[in-house]
Amino acid sequence: MKYSHQIIRTSEHLKYIAPLLIEEIDRIYEILPTIISKRDKYPYIDGKSLKAVFRRALADAISGEFPIRDFLRYLKRIYITSGLSLDDNEFNQRILDLYQLAKYMEANKDEI
Repeated sequence: MKYSHQIIRTSEHLKYIAPLLIEEIDRIYEILPTIISKRDKYPYIDGKSLKAVFRRALADAISGEFPIRDFLRYLKRIYITSGLSLDDNEFNQRILDLYQLAKYMEANKDEI
């Protein structure tokens, strides 16, 4: 089993799957809210607020302002609390699937 941080190691890898991540996050309507602390830059209280703050977190991760490993932890929390994944293993597999799908789409962009 590969871990998400072994698959997505750079901002280029993240940029590669960004459209697919946005598509998945846009499907979330209900999610447990974050416990807001002073250092949490990306809090959300429901699916609607998550969509806006996720795009900002993703842009910050791609630009390097939000470290990739921290972003992946944040993303894992979203996936698990929203029900997109049941546990770490399912999250890691989903990230691998998205990465492979992005690679497939890139390789076959003329046919799609």
